[in-house]
Amino acid sequence: FLSIGEMFLPKLLWFGLLLQILPAFAFVGGPPTNTIRRHTTLSSSVEEKATATESPKASPYDRFDYNAHWYPVIWINELRLREPTKVTVFDVDYVVAKISDTEVVALVDKCPHKAAALSQGRMTASGKFQCAYHGWSFDGKSGQCAEIPQIVKPDGSMPPVVPQKSCAKAVPAQVHQSMVWLFPGGGLEEALKSPPPPTVKEADELGFGISTAMREMPVDWPIVVSNIYDADHGLFAHQAKPFDMYSASKDYPLKITESFPDN
Repeated sequence: FLSIGEMFLPKLLWFGLLLQILPAFAFVGGPPTNTIRRHTTLSSSVEEKATATESPKASPYDRFDYNAHWYPVIWINELRLREPTKVTVFDVDYVVAKISDTEVVALVDKCPHKAAALSQGRMTASGKFQCAYHGWSFDGKSGQCAEIPQIVKPDGSMPPVVPQKSCAKAVPAQVHQSMVWLFPGGGLEEALKSPPPPTVKEADELGFGISTAMREMPVDWPIVVSNIYDADHGLFAHQAKPFDMYSASKDYPLKITESFPDN
């Protein structure tokens, strides 16, 4: 029979050896000694350098904020005066209304009361968006709740303070070269910091005509952009000669001839 000391001695030796090996590893709960802490720091530094080396170079598009830009949503002549109309940008619905041929207002298409679509409502005589569900009205420029019929005082006035949660979310909107543009990435202050909508200089010249059209396609927008920039497919896929004007090459250069009537 082995004595108690003989039985536990091998285990104590293994335990001592284990204490010598453990400092080479990083402890999740924090190292108990300075020696282990130095090993842990070295190990972490090596891992960080390895991660930095293996990770691909970050692209500037990784930090691109798609919402922080102006987007065309509809031709101004497609809107009826003071009639709410729904448009969509990146799967978010907005309600826009034409105040005049040069002015539009827009809100997120959701009433803060019961989340009803404001585009299903109407514009009041004072130019406010009015929800068709309970009649709440909102200012198109600020989103401020202008009227709640259920709490209007006998004299027709509203309480002096309306909770912020009762207000709709306004979206910067403008008319530029016959198109309505929205800025979904924040308020007017943020919109002014971003580049303005692009301008086609010729469109402002006398005698330059604009032919408006709209086509809805149930596909993601990058597919449409890719198709539009793919000029080489037009002549073959559509069998239309006008597409040949985009098919010039070094060997077959494009020739343009201009002619003007005598008058």
